[in-house]
Amino acid sequence: MGRLNELANRWGTDKGDGNYDKHNYANAYEELIGLVPDRDRPFRLLEIGIWDPRNPGASIRMWREFMPNADIVGVDINEGCKVLIDECKIRVFILDQGDQTAIGKMMDEVGEVDFVVDDGSHVLHHQIMSLIALWPKLAKGGFYCIEDLHAPQSQPKEEIVRAAAQLGVSNGMWLSPKLLVFRKD
Repeated sequence: MGRLNELANRWGTDKGDGNYDKHNYANAYEELIGLVPDRDRPFRLLEIGIWDPRNPGASIRMWREFMPNADIVGVDINEGCKVLIDECKIRVFILDQGDQTAIGKMMDEVGEVDFVVDDGSHVLHHQIMSLIALWPKLAKGGFYCIEDLHAPQSQPKEEIVRAAAQLGVSNGMWLSPKLLVFRKD
C-alpha cells in the first residue's frame, strides 16, 4: 500500500481501498505523479468535485498532506467547499463543470496545471466539456484523470475517448473500468 492510499483511507475518501466505494485510485495516482517532469514552479493539481457529501473535502485534505508544497486548485458547485481555502491553503473556484466559459476564465487565472482529477458530476457531457476546456492548459508530461466512469450518467464512456481523439489525444490508458487517464506528450 502506497502513502497516498494510506492517506486516502485515513481521510475517508473513496480514492483509496479502505472506505465506502474503495475505488483504489490512489496507488495509480501516486505512481503517475512520480512521472510528472519537474518544473520551475510548484506542482499544480486541479481537482473537480471536492465536496462529496459523504465526506466533504476528504480528497483535498489527502492531497494537501501528500503534497504540502503543491499549488492545489479545487473546483465545485457547492459553496460549502470554501472552508478548504484557509484550512488546506488551496484555491477554490465555485462553478459548474459543464460551463466551458467559466472553466476557461478560471484557467486564465490558474495557468498551466500538471495533474487534473475529474471527480465532479460524472455526467458525460460535463466530463467532455471539462476535458475540452482544460486540456490546452495541461502541462507537457502532465496527466488528466477521469474518475468513476462506471456511473450510469457517464455512459457511453467511450464518447470521452472519441472527444479526446478530436483534441489530438491518442494516449488514453484505462487504469480500471472506472478510471481513464490521458498523458500530454
